[in-house]
Amino acid sequence: MDENSCLIYKGTSFSLKWYYDRNGKSVAFDYFINTTGKKGWRKEIMESTFDKFINSNPKRKEKFEKEYNEFLLSEFVLEKMEEEKISVRTLAQRAGVSPTIIQKILSKDAERINFRTFTNVLNTLGYRISIVRK
Repeated sequence: MDENSCLIYKGTSFSLKWYYDRNGKSVAFDYFINTTGKKGWRKEIMESTFDKFINSNPKRKEKFEKEYNEFLLSEFVLEKMEEEKISVRTLAQRAGVSPTIIQKILSKDAERINFRTFTNVLNTLGYRISIVRK
């Protein structure tokens, strides 16, 4: 807990630490001294307003995850293009696709782009797709 935790508050009667666990859940620990002098750590799973909003509706959560994944893919491609100092036109030529395809990936409008095309773009940037179970 200590290497990834953040001390939020330290007072004379209690302190509060916060971190994310392995499952991405926000966890708070507070060290307490109660009125009888008992001391100890309490653990509480915290849920942000955002988590409550997303997790309260399965359709909303599914939509968010789909759109978030599209966002991550477009940001990944954009970041790698910037690292390699490569333009849309150059990447398209190297991957054997049209610049419109690259623009669609970058604008999160890649629903109709097939798997082979997308893997060609990733391979051109020096990456491959790895399928991992959730």
